Amino acid sequence: MRDAQPAGHKGAFPPEPALSDVSARQDRLDNAEFEKQSLEYSKPTTRRPALIVDAEISTLRRTYSLGSSRLEMLTKVKNIREAVWQESQGEEPLTVVSATDRAKAETFFKEHGTRLADPPRQAPPNPLKPARAAEPAAAKDTSTHTSTPTPAGLDPSLVLLTRIAKASEAQAAQMSALANELKALREQLAQVATAPAASADNPPKCKYHGAMKPSKKPGAWYCPKKLADGSYCDQKVGE
Repeated sequence: MRDAQPAGHKGAFPPEPALSDVSARQDRLDNAEFEKQSLEYSKPTTRRPALIVDAEISTLRRTYSLGSSRLEMLTKVKNIREAVWQESQGEEPLTVVSATDRAKAETFFKEHGTRLADPPRQAPPNPLKPARAAEPAAAKDTSTHTSTPTPAGLDPSLVLLTRIAKASEAQAAQMSALANELKALREQLAQVATAPAASADNPPKCKYHGAMKPSKKPGAWYCPKKLADGSYCDQKVGE
């Protein structure tokens, strides 16, 4: 919308240059955003009062024909007044405000007030709808929960420490058993390493029947004794 013609001017304004399709589309988007933000900043919230009034919004529409210019001025006004309000609340503003702009903003708040929006109201309970009974603790357990329930009256942290101690004791017992097996195995290996090599003069002995005989397989020995059922003893060495 054009401003009024200056005094003494004769004749019509020259025609405004037409916007390209792309520029016209962008201008419509900017104007839509201007209207959206104007509505938002004209209403108080729970953290700040209204930062602009309808009369000022109308002035911006009349003064600036392009949506981008309207948005720019709206943002400037909003940032200044919001910064002044934040300073008054002891907060650190993001916008640096000059003394002149601060005075204008303070005048705006004096004229239009600093009322904040009421906090959202909660609907009262419906007397016709029965209150939902609290679920028992057991019902909240999932299928993947396998821990033992904490006995009533005991500190859960103490119960947890007790379980950890028991698990540690079981692991310690397993480690001790493995250590004993390893020790016995080392002793057997040491005996084998220090024992004299088997030979015809020093054959290995069957634990049931005495001296063994050499097998056809090199380094192997077998017990030649028969058992009561007619079968041979199964004791062997080196196979």
